Amino acid sequence: MLSIKCPYCQVRLKIDESKIPDHLNAFNCPRCKETISVSLLHRYKIVSNNEDTIYIQKNDNTAATLTVLPDACTPSQSFQLKTGINIIGRKNGNTSEAKIEIETNDKLMSREHIKIEAVQYNKGEYNYLLSDNGSKNQTRHNSHYLNQGEIIVLRDKDEIEIGNTKIQFNK
Repeated sequence: MLSIKCPYCQVRLKIDESKIPDHLNAFNCPRCKETISVSLLHRYKIVSNNEDTIYIQKNDNTAATLTVLPDACTPSQSFQLKTGINIIGRKNGNTSEAKIEIETNDKLMSREHIKIEAVQYNKGEYNYLLSDNGSKNQTRHNSHYLNQGEIIVLRDKDEIEIGNTKIQFNK
């Protein structure tokens, strides 16, 4: 439950943000009937709450993670996927579009090797779409090379290989 105060009449309201439909962007105060805007409150979390102000922070994380399997070039690492497009590649001191940078000495891994798009299709449920991001050394999904432009829907425990590095997808 989220406690808010109507900005017009100052009445305090208790709202269960999980019951607000995704398409709803406003509601009327039950007391003064003024319109109060909402911003998909169930996608946010409270970081501070005092008498007058509620501070919220957007929670973009999904439940899925990528686990980098260790080898001679790469230590074990784990990353949580975010809603939207996640570019994954080799960590490099230069600028890169990668949001997930893997610490590795694997020179066959590009700096922006793959793309995984986390698309919410139902409240709290996601599809994860894997594609090669124009890498020079291609991408393998469960030991099969991805063709240019091919998009794969990831399943729990799928294995992705970029360069010589293996990554396990966990949903």
